[in-house]
Amino acid sequence: MLQIFLNKMRINKLKNKKAFSLIEIIVYLAIFGTLSIVLIKSLVVSMSSFAIVHSNKLLQESGLSGMERISREIRGATSVDIGNSVFGSSNGVLKLNSSGIKFAKVGNDLNLYADGTTLTGNLIDNNISLDSLIFRRIDTTYGEAIKVEMILRDPKRSPDKTVSFYNTIILRGGY
Repeated sequence: MLQIFLNKMRINKLKNKKAFSLIEIIVYLAIFGTLSIVLIKSLVVSMSSFAIVHSNKLLQESGLSGMERISREIRGATSVDIGNSVFGSSNGVLKLNSSGIKFAKVGNDLNLYADGTTLTGNLIDNNISLDSLIFRRIDTTYGEAIKVEMILRDPKRSPDKTVSFYNTIILRGGY
């Protein structure tokens, strides 16, 4: 009798044990798949936004630091070496007489030369490309100034992002 009772209990346990039906599994998989797609899409958008912000930051920092150094050196100079400078060209060169400092676009770099010949280094980030560096000389009876135009580009970004920087600096004693 006890044996029969135990057998009935096992049969009832097996009957009470529920499993998922095929329809439930398909619905769960559809919900999981939709949530996975939404999660992956938001991750891709976040990574893309980060890359754009990082690129903009590099462009701005490179442009500002390069333009600041050029401005500071021009402001401290008393005259420009016209013979060794290239004005009005996108591959500009500017040599200052008083300090011997020279700025030049070499390839995609903005190079700074101490004493006109010794390379000090590139003033912009290595991941940023210098597309154009134009120096324009402004000479009046009252003094001398240099207008600087600089265009930077991030070649790793698609499509390429360019940023332009402009400044006009009066030489020392020209005001």
